[in-house]
Amino acid sequence: MYFGVFIFFEKENRFNIITKKRIEANDIGVALPTGRLELDTIIFHTFILMNLFNQINCRIVDSDEKSDLNIFRGLMTHYQFLIVLAGEFAIQNLMVLWFSSGALAMNIFGVAPFSKPWINPTCYVLGAMSLLVNVVVKKIPIDYFDNINNKVNLEIPNNEEWINVQM
Repeated sequence: MYFGVFIFFEKENRFNIITKKRIEANDIGVALPTGRLELDTIIFHTFILMNLFNQINCRIVDSDEKSDLNIFRGLMTHYQFLIVLAGEFAIQNLMVLWFSSGALAMNIFGVAPFSKPWINPTCYVLGAMSLLVNVVVKKIPIDYFDNINNKVNLEIPNNEEWINVQM
């Protein structure tokens, strides 16, 4: 969030991340969004896209299928999932790209239009990184966590366990 100011905004459009800049008005008196509101929109859009891409990751939860790195296997056979996912992507794009252009929608949703055309694809690339994180997590051997599993069991309350002693 702190470096987004330097990445997405030009030097004269940067803002102080500690204090809020007043909303300026253009020639016809419509309030223009601040750089902070645009940065918050970028963060919001990226976060929601990460969640939407992570839905694809969460389809396979069986431990036997953990070694399979193809998260798209069987995706086209689940039409209800595809319809819901497409609807969620459409609503997200409507909120951020279409609704953010009007002053009323800007106040309702708290989003601002993007000042540069490459910001939206950047948000999509950052959101799709959750697909790569899934591959990395699947490559970690489960044997590394056996020591933790022996010490901590959150299913059965036991006051002598390490985690309960710490709390």
